[in-house]
Amino acid sequence: MNANNINAEIWITEMSTYSGDPVDTPVVNPSQTERQQAIELVKRYVYSLSAQIKKVFWVKMTEWYNFSQITNGFYDNTGIVNNPQADGDSSKKLAYYEYKKMVEKLQSADWNTIQTVQESGDVYVYKFSRPSGPVWVAWNDNAQTIHATISGLASNAILVSDAVPYSSSGSQVSNYATAFSTQTLMSSGGQATITLTSATPVFIEYSIDITPPSAPTWVTVI
Repeated sequence: MNANNINAEIWITEMSTYSGDPVDTPVVNPSQTERQQAIELVKRYVYSLSAQIKKVFWVKMTEWYNFSQITNGFYDNTGIVNNPQADGDSSKKLAYYEYKKMVEKLQSADWNTIQTVQESGDVYVYKFSRPSGPVWVAWNDNAQTIHATISGLASNAILVSDAVPYSSSGSQVSNYATAFSTQTLMSSGGQATITLTSATPVFIEYSIDITPPSAPTWVTVI
């Protein structure tokens, strides 16, 4: 587009991945858990937005049933709410609750000022600016745990929240308000160190209402 002087917004209108074990038609679809689907959802949204994709639409809220006359095909499993026509299950998936949490954290962010803090060593960190203060989204694609330090903090504490509920399925989420693991970390000298496992992305924000620093920086220590 740049080479041909085309100036247009890019939208993704059918972003998707699935949970379950869709039939292979003919592409091989390995089995994925609800947690894997939810983890991929937040990664795909955050990465796309950081790459200046202006709008991202998940392909379907509720799962299709017999899409394109294929029972249990790929598209029958991409929704974030189960379709009771398939097996009587109408529960929300983990991805539904993750999506809700992501909207709560990022809906007031300025999409034009997203900062890519790190995209190296299989560690990804993005900073979003909000009127209430910044929020970082971070994840670790390494098998081993990574320790990361955020500096330049004006707060004496940060709140680290898992992006995906700790349950193994959405049907097990009985109370949305307590469904996500959270941890408050104290800072010292304007720094706080967090642990990034490969289990789930996290949201990082100030745990108290204060004026945010002008330019926080990250240093990753393996």
